[in-house]
Amino acid sequence: MRKLYILIPLLFIQFFSLAANYRIKRGFTTTVSGANTTYTIWIDSDTAFGETTLAQLKYNGGTFTGFIDGTYDTSGPFTTPSANWKVVITIPTSASTIEIELATRNQSGSIYGYTGSGNALPVSLTKFTGEAVQTAIQLNWETVSETNNDFFSVQRSSDLKAWEAIGSVKGAGSIDAKQVYTYTDKQPIIGTNYYRLKQVDFNGNYEYGKAIAVKMIANAGLVVYPNPAKNSINIVGIEHATTLQLIDLSGNVLHESSISENTTLALPNVSGMYLIRVSDGSTSNSKRIVIDK
Repeated sequence: MRKLYILIPLLFIQFFSLAANYRIKRGFTTTVSGANTTYTIWIDSDTAFGETTLAQLKYNGGTFTGFIDGTYDTSGPFTTPSANWKVVITIPTSASTIEIELATRNQSGSIYGYTGSGNALPVSLTKFTGEAVQTAIQLNWETVSETNNDFFSVQRSSDLKAWEAIGSVKGAGSIDAKQVYTYTDKQPIIGTNYYRLKQVDFNGNYEYGKAIAVKMIANAGLVVYPNPAKNSINIVGIEHATTLQLIDLSGNVLHESSISENTTLALPNVSGMYLIRVSDGSTSNSKRIVIDK
């Protein structure tokens, strides 16, 4: 019996094959929802017409739960696939050791396995943490081994739904030793920031790691972000009735309004350096911003 090993944060996933066949070529997991308990298994399977790709799992040394039928999905991650198959599984939060078995069901209903190359996850990620440091958030992660690791794409979200790439960190290629990485998000969102890593191989295959949450609390006083800004800017630290102004460096007022709480200002169609000024009649506070249209 051939075994494929996939290591993801918090869970050790072990892939097993069944009898000799060359249908399934490779497979990996990606977190899709929940507190890292629901996973999609993407499988590149050279299935014939009428065949289905399957997966079953057991955890903490228990028994297999029974095969779950996969679905053919053209949106799969393999760029040169035989066929992209998707199986969604739910793993209990108490699970520490997970074993997943991949197989194929033919037209007559018989289930059999494979002896293909089996693509184990190329990077063994053992740690991913984040910490607010002054006005930035520092991310740290470690790996214990890497295979053909080109780079990590660092992604951020405010709702675990829409993700944006905010930077990248070069990987170590292929190495069987501990590696330590760090990335600093210099313009985090005020509130809860969610981060995840997209690990990309030299051949373009990729894998998403688990998401972590880091909270950024606004410092006392006026905070404006993002900076540089494009279409809008957030003004944070407003506690009472205040006059908000957008001023160019010649002193011309481009916008003026009355606000009494944190707000988002839509920016005019200009570019360059400007001032955001808030005043309540007795005190005023200004922040320099760059508008990049």
